[in-house]
Amino acid sequence: MTSKDKIEEVFSLLLEKSILSFQTALDHSFVINNIDSNDIYTASLDVMSKDFKNETIIIFRETENNISCGFLFKSNDLHRLARIFILGNSDKTDVLDEELNDALLELFRQVISSFNTPFYDKLGYRVNFNELDLRKIDQIASYTLNEEYYGTNIEAECDGQELYFILFVGKDIDNVIAIEVDKAESINIGEYEHNDDDNNEDPEDGESPRNIDLLLDIDIPVSVKIGSSKMFLKDIASIGPGNIIELDQDIGTPIQLLANDKVIATGEIVTEDGYFGLRIKDIVNKKERVIKLSK
Repeated sequence: MTSKDKIEEVFSLLLEKSILSFQTALDHSFVINNIDSNDIYTASLDVMSKDFKNETIIIFRETENNISCGFLFKSNDLHRLARIFILGNSDKTDVLDEELNDALLELFRQVISSFNTPFYDKLGYRVNFNELDLRKIDQIASYTLNEEYYGTNIEAECDGQELYFILFVGKDIDNVIAIEVDKAESINIGEYEHNDDDNNEDPEDGESPRNIDLLLDIDIPVSVKIGSSKMFLKDIASIGPGNIIELDQDIGTPIQLLANDKVIATGEIVTEDGYFGLRIKDIVNKKERVIKLSK
C-alpha cells in the first residue's frame, strides 16, 4: 500500500468519525453530500482559507510528534451547530456569544476524541490530540497558515441547513506513514483465515496467524464500559455535587470489556487491593480475539 493510499484511508475514516460524532452530539442528522476522500489536495492553510476569510478555524494538535488536523468552517454555520448543541434547535437566537463558544469547544472535544481511533487503525500509531484551538483565521500565526496540509472540501447538511467546510491534516503525518509503509514492505504478515466451525476450539490448540509473534508486543487500549448517557450542554452546565446521572444500562447487565473499542469479554465489577477490577464471566476465544483486533 502506498503513502497516497494511506492518506486516503485516514481521510475516509476521519470523515466517517466526524459524521458519527456530529450526529451523536447534536442528536440531529448530519449528512455529507460529497464524501469523496480521493479528492485530496495539498496546500497551505492560507491558500485553503481563501473562501473562509474572517471565518473560523478549529485545530487539533498532537504535540508528541507535532501532528495536527482540523476544520475550516463558516462562522454562521458553526453558530447554527452550537445552537443545536445547546438548545436542540438552530433557529433559536437567544444565546450569548460566550455560550456559543463554550458549546463549540465541547462539541469539538467530542469530535477530537473520535479521531484517535482512525490514526491507530490505519497507521498503527497511537495519537492523543491534547490541544484544541478554535479562533478566527486572522488570529492564527502566519507560520501556521504558511505550513502545508492535506485537505478536502466538504458539502454537508444538518437540520435542513447546508454546510460547507474543509477537513485538513498536517503533512507531518507523512513521517508516520513512511514508517508504516516501510514496515508493511519489510514484514509480510499472513492472512488469518477464520472458520466458523473452529469457534469452540481450545485457544491453545488452534492455529495462530503466521508471524503473530511480531504483533504481540503492540500496545492496545483496553477499557471497561458500564454505560453511557447523552445530555444537552445546558444540563451538563447545571450539574453539581449530589446529582445522579442515569446511564443506559440496567444493573444486571454484564459489564463490557473492550480492546481497541471492540468487545472481547463481559464480566462483573469487583475490588482488588483497593482498586476496581473486572471478573471475566464470558470471553470470545483466542482466534476470535485476534480476528476482532486485526480488522
